[in-house]
Amino acid sequence: MASDFLEAQATFNKRFHFDYLAAVGTSVLPFDDGYYFTGVLVDTVSPYEDGGFFAIMDLDGNPVAAKTWISNEYGMGPWFNTLAQLKDSTFALTAVHIDSTEKTFFLKLDKTGDTLFTKKFINPSFPDFSFMQPRGGMTALPDGGFVISNWYTDHKTGDYPSSDIYIFKISDSGDTLWENFFHSPNTDRASSLVADGSGNVILGWLNTNFNLVFEDFTSQIKLAKLDGQGEVVWEYTTPEFIGLRDAPNDMVLLDDGSLIIASGVGTEIERPTSNTIWYEKLLFRLSPAGAIMWEAVFPNPGPQNSQGKLTNVIEVSDGSGFVTAGMEGEDLGGYLTFEVRG
Repeated sequence: MASDFLEAQATFNKRFHFDYLAAVGTSVLPFDDGYYFTGVLVDTVSPYEDGGFFAIMDLDGNPVAAKTWISNEYGMGPWFNTLAQLKDSTFALTAVHIDSTEKTFFLKLDKTGDTLFTKKFINPSFPDFSFMQPRGGMTALPDGGFVISNWYTDHKTGDYPSSDIYIFKISDSGDTLWENFFHSPNTDRASSLVADGSGNVILGWLNTNFNLVFEDFTSQIKLAKLDGQGEVVWEYTTPEFIGLRDAPNDMVLLDDGSLIIASGVGTEIERPTSNTIWYEKLLFRLSPAGAIMWEAVFPNPGPQNSQGKLTNVIEVSDGSGFVTAGMEGEDLGGYLTFEVRG
């Protein structure tokens, strides 16, 4: 198998701010006649909160339509890449809703961005804990329902609130059909979610003691397959002897049941008061039996203290390989990279 950088020619370069101070794009869906995209808006400083937008542009990048929503009474930002088109050509999206608590917010939109239906979901441990975000992703299922994976807190580890996982399925009208929870003494942070077409889903998350200790870090990928009733079919954890792993930031489920996972491979770096972890970009294939079939590390070109991770992976339409995207730089604020994996 070979890997190459893509030398791509830009066909357009457009900037959108929708008459607000700042706009951040978080989801984009390509179609034959253009692109649908969503993101976050910020009007000005506090007490104004973040809001969102739904926009359409043609194949040349020209704006066709846009809808925006923002309020100085609450925040409602679609910070995660969850925009999905449904069978009836409507769209579903998740966002973070912030007023007195931080909630998961689910939206259904028509093809022009008008709101058809919304519902807020609060931390199931409320009022003891109130934090929750739909950080782990959302997937639409064949029966019309949706599974949403959330990062939330329900207890403390020492003096700090824990980071746990709450995953649930809702009907197309927003009723909760099942729910499940994943906890550990470490930090658990959901990062990706895929469906297999039969009502089953595979959840991916990071399990780490980073920020809980000063050295001797663990950082492992965890996966769980849940059936149509939300029951766990199997779980998988990368073994500690293969080293530190970043979150499974994106996954592709192949026809044979194996997974292509975009992640990172880490090294613990010693420092005077507290060590840290530096990652390099990692793509690997995991068999249905939980064996690593192959993996490819894409080293960072910068100094030792540079960071890298893969955040997205898609399968090429002709089946010849995969295109991945990620970041690299001294603080993960660096430039975007693309790789082709054959």
